[in-house]
Amino acid sequence: MTLDALVEGKVGRAADILTQRFRALETAVSQGNRTLASDMELAPTEDVGSTSVQEQEQLMRREHFQYKLKEARRKAANRVNE
Repeated sequence: MTLDALVEGKVGRAADILTQRFRALETAVSQGNRTLASDMELAPTEDVGSTSVQEQEQLMRREHFQYKLKEARRKAANRVNE
């Protein structure tokens, strides 16, 4: 979105987008509130980023699987130690 504004010669718009992004990140870090921070963004929060929704879902499934595997191993080790 910022690059699009720059390409179109809308430097002020690009500066606004980047400023709001900075303020949102600062709020997320200082207050620990990502919801409030995302509401501050001028750029849409969905479908923005270098990874596709499918890639993000795949990574989340993999992370969930790794968590389940780790929990199963921990439970098995606890049973052996009992």
